[in-house]
Order: sequence, then C-alpha cells, then structure tokens
Amino acid sequence: LSENTGDMRYGTVILTDADGTDYNVEIAQMGQMVADYTQDFYRRSMAIRFTARWCGYCPVMAASIDGAIEALPGRIIPFTLHATSSQGGLAYSGTANFEGLYNIGGYPTGIFNGYADVPNYQTSSNIQLFQNLANEAIEYNPSNTNIGGFVSLSNGKVKAQISVASKEAGEYKIAAFLLEDGIVYTQASGGSDYVHNYVVRKEMTGIYGDAFSAQANSIKDFEYTIDVPSSVKDASKLHVVVYIINPNASSASTMYASQVEYLNLGTYVDQVVDIPVNNICEFKYE
Repeated sequence: LSENTGDMRYGTVILTDADGTDYNVEIAQMGQMVADYTQDFYRRSMAIRFTARWCGYCPVMAASIDGAIEALPGRIIPFTLHATSSQGGLAYSGTANFEGLYNIGGYPTGIFNGYADVPNYQTSSNIQLFQNLANEAIEYNPSNTNIGGFVSLSNGKVKAQISVASKEAGEYKIAAFLLEDGIVYTQASGGSDYVHNYVVRKEMTGIYGDAFSAQANSIKDFEYTIDVPSSVKDASKLHVVVYIINPNASSASTMYASQVEYLNLGTYVDQVVDIPVNNICEFKYE
C-alpha cells in the first residue's frame, strides 16, 4: 500500500484458513497526526486513588470512581496507587513518592487532576463528588493540550508512541505509566476474589514527569519503551496512561465540589488518556 499521508486510515484484511473459512480483521493505521486548533480539546480528568490490599474502607472509593466513570463515560481516567505494603504483587515502589507530593495521611485518598483531595464518604456521595470535579474541569479548566498515539506489546516490551498537540506555548511536563487490569486477589472488605483494576505497575517517564517546551498550535512527539515488569500477571491487560502537567495553574474554583480540599500546588493535570496495548488513541474534541 502507499504511504499513509493522513492522520488515520482504516481498512479490512480478509484472512482465509486451510478449511476455506474467511476472517475479517479490522485494521487502523496511524500516520502523521494533525490537530484542529479551532476546536475545543476534549477534557478528560485524572482520578488517583491511594489504596492498599489490607484497607477495609478502600473498596468504597474504588466503587465511587467506577460509578462516576459510568455516569460520565470518557471523562475520568483512573490511576490506582497501591501501598508498598500491599500483598499479592499489587504494590508499586513509587507510591511513596506520590504520597509525599500530595501529603497523603491515610487510605483511601483520592487526588483529582492533581489539585483536589477527595475524602472517602459513602459511595453515592463520592460518585457525585467525582462527577462534580469532572464537570468543574470541563467548565473552568479546559484542556490546552490534546494527546494521541499508539501503544504496542511485542517480545516482552511495551512501546508508546505519543503525540501532544498544544494550543498555547508554554512549559509542561509529560508523564507516562504502565497499568494493569483484572488482577484477582483478596481485598479487605472486598472478598477473596476481588478484581483490582487500573493498578500502576511501572513509570515510563520520570516519576514526576519529564519537562518539555511547547509552541503554540504545534505537535510534539514522544516515544517510550520498557520491558514488561515481572510483577505483571497478564500482559494482554496492560495499558498506558499518559498525562500532561501544566505547571502554571491558577487556583481552582470550588463552585461544584465544596466538600473537597483544594491543594493549590501550582500545577494541575491538563489532559490525560488511557491507551490499551495494541491500540490507537486519536485526538478528540468537544
């Protein structure tokens, strides 16, 4: 086929086996990504959950985030940090770094977009809190950046090819992490067959992100490759979460979420995507 000169193209490959049975395989091919800077970039938000296998209150916050995701499909990307004392291969060595960054005092604690500390109430209340924060971000903190790319899994390695479009020039940070879904292991107050999802396995960038300079109405490309960590249970359930940190954040509004503590650390998560292995993420718009 000729070279792909657009940002994306799609097709179908027909495979025929020895018995004459046809199989249709849908193909998506990424070319040079192009952003439309006249449109509003789609606003996704990041919900970090600090948890531990022995934490009896933690399943409530997990259910709350899942409920908010169901209520606002595509708007909230979860990010689960297990304590280094979590058993069952769930622990992540970098959790202590994030605990220091956000001054985490106990489990569970939620951090939304890097600026809102979410306490653990009953499930229905927490679902509403996460929804309110996501809606607040759409209205008051629209994304200046857009993320697209491709994540592949081959020969025991995960490779992420990421493109970041920016409307305004500035100094930012990009962070990429490998996560795993579907880990079945006992959880306090959750039972012996509890399914742990969105579990952070390994950083692909620096743990606090890598600094980069963006020009107005431009695209910057990044590439990361790491070995599949030995802690991973099922490599087919891996995915990569990529987020952009804006280091020049103004104080967040408290119009929607009066029950959370706004940290005002001077930074916030401007954009985030979740790309399963062997999948493509395109630029998205409101």
